[in-house]
Amino acid sequence: MQRKILRILKNKVVIAILIGLLALPFLFRLSVPILNRILGAPSLDILENYQPIGSIEVYDYKDKLAGVLQGEEDRQGIELDQVSDLAKKSILAAEDSQFFKHSGFSLTSLLRAVITNIKAGRVVQGGSTLTQQMVKNLFIREDERYQRTLRRKVIELLIALEVESKYSKERILEIYLNQVYFGNLAYGIERAAQRYFSKHASKLDLLESTYLAGLLTAPSHLSKNLKEAQVRQQYVLDRMLELGYITKEEYAKADIHKMRLK
Repeated sequence: MQRKILRILKNKVVIAILIGLLALPFLFRLSVPILNRILGAPSLDILENYQPIGSIEVYDYKDKLAGVLQGEEDRQGIELDQVSDLAKKSILAAEDSQFFKHSGFSLTSLLRAVITNIKAGRVVQGGSTLTQQMVKNLFIREDERYQRTLRRKVIELLIALEVESKYSKERILEIYLNQVYFGNLAYGIERAAQRYFSKHASKLDLLESTYLAGLLTAPSHLSKNLKEAQVRQQYVLDRMLELGYITKEEYAKADIHKMRLK
């Protein structure tokens, strides 16, 4: 009788532990917004009706582009389906190949970045997820953005987790592509495509896409140093092949020296 009671109690304890473990992620997601407000992190209101700061295009009576009235940042916002698949894959390969699998933070990406940087002897890859990068650009004050303090990194991580719990991956990727800086005064993938290749982001091919993706590590520097940018571009191409985003045939035909900038 005692053994039967002990067995029943043991089973109940195991079930209670399993329920607790299953509930932890849910409870954690509920607590993140509260924790963010306690820490003084900004709310996500900015994303509710997100409209990227951009430029105004002026057309003449024949519907031809007459000029551009540049805003604070030279950008033209577009929707995700207006970006070529190769451009999206190139940026994910370069910046966050686990984007559609993680919840805002990726230990795998962080460890890969550490190993890659040690092998290279310098910083060639960041460990932040694409979501964390988007959060840094939109929610972290400019004077704090590049401070390597524990508090800033914790707030950045917690906001990223909150963003991931509230918005779809597609929406986050769209915001990122419209917000990110590509160097040469080009903000967002559409303006970068026009600035470097005189075409829309929807028309970017493999070489153009990997070039732009490669710039994101250090846009101001790489946009002025073609040879260094090509080294980074080749890394993105290698990652595209490794991840199965392109075939061996496509990889073999992708000669970075044949690419022509505007």
